[in-house]
Amino acid sequence: MSTTKSTCSRLLLLIPLMAGMSLGAQAQVNAAPAQVVIPAPSTSKAIEATDMYHLRAANDPRISPDGRSVVFSVQYNDRVGRPYTRIWQGDLRSGAMAPWGADGGIAGSSARWSPDGKRVAYRGEGGIHLADANGANDRLLAPVDDTNHPLPRAGKDFVWSPDGSTIAFVSAVASPDPVMEADPIVITRYLYRPESGWPSRFNDNKRMHLFTVDVASGKVTQRTDGDRYEHSVDWSPDGKTLVFLQNPEQEQDKVYNYDIFTLDVRSGKIGRVTQTRGVEYAPVFSPDGKKLAFSALMRPVTSSETNMENPQAWVLDLASGARVAVGAGIDEVQGRPQWSADGKWVYVTVQSRGSVGLYRIPAAGGKHERIGPSLSQRGSIGSFARSRPSAVSWLFSSIAPSSCSVARPSLIER
Repeated sequence: MSTTKSTCSRLLLLIPLMAGMSLGAQAQVNAAPAQVVIPAPSTSKAIEATDMYHLRAANDPRISPDGRSVVFSVQYNDRVGRPYTRIWQGDLRSGAMAPWGADGGIAGSSARWSPDGKRVAYRGEGGIHLADANGANDRLLAPVDDTNHPLPRAGKDFVWSPDGSTIAFVSAVASPDPVMEADPIVITRYLYRPESGWPSRFNDNKRMHLFTVDVASGKVTQRTDGDRYEHSVDWSPDGKTLVFLQNPEQEQDKVYNYDIFTLDVRSGKIGRVTQTRGVEYAPVFSPDGKKLAFSALMRPVTSSETNMENPQAWVLDLASGARVAVGAGIDEVQGRPQWSADGKWVYVTVQSRGSVGLYRIPAAGGKHERIGPSLSQRGSIGSFARSRPSAVSWLFSSIAPSSCSVARPSLIER
């Protein structure tokens, strides 16, 4: 197996990355940056405090279905306050990279191609936006609300249906519980503190539920309700079923235990896939829809602290319920799994000795292989994505100039 280094490295040379800077975290989507005067970058060889305003980080690359283009998020720091993201696009044949859509790039993140490659959905201000492949005709498709409730390792918050007619997503819904910001303050739950700090002081008590939106009409349909949190959604290849995570425990604030559930899109019937004393994360359907790959903890212990254990990759057969810890042979931190196009392999990132590499593991279990970068390269893969027909792209940062690599399908899936 070999890889080709795309000229998208030209972009990353224009977007300096500090050695060791994490690319995995999703930056908060904010409105357009305020007009402020920021100091010029320093002229010294050493990094100065003023240089922080000029650092940018690329993240979350997504290759188009035809393998010709890539969209990704770029985090900016050129204003006072939190960082914000804009979307960029690159041509993988010429290597040309530029902000996507409007001048300077459209503010947003999590850009996802439609199955036919003609449109892109992304998280922008107010919710899920939809635009043409070149960023034109941008519009808000579905409003989305968030919650400050802690949801460790939550996965995908929206996904296209296989036929491109519908998008499934998660959004917060107000709870009948009293607002804890009221006077007097009444603490109503164990996890009364928010996931983040200021300006929030207390848990907003909102619940996350599943929704779908019809792309043509914009009609939004709520698919789940109740006092629980549903998230980390994926769509089956036949478009009939959604898979998601939910904590079914009676005291869900005190007992941390995600299990995997399915939702029949037509009937609304919910089925339970796993019932363990561990925690499952990030389920994703195999290409034939018969299996799920997901991350899970190894020990059968459930508490509010079990997310501190390192999850490993698993594969579960939906018909029999049999599950295999395919990542058990890698005693290191493993990222969220993705399938190969033929369903024979599961891709994961692996963190080891200060660097992060990309590996593939046989879906039936067996010896793992390192895809890249080479062991001689010190650095980390911040994020990766697989496209049809199975090219794999990743963003790699190191002390040397950062680069974006694309591994071609004929070289990987053999």
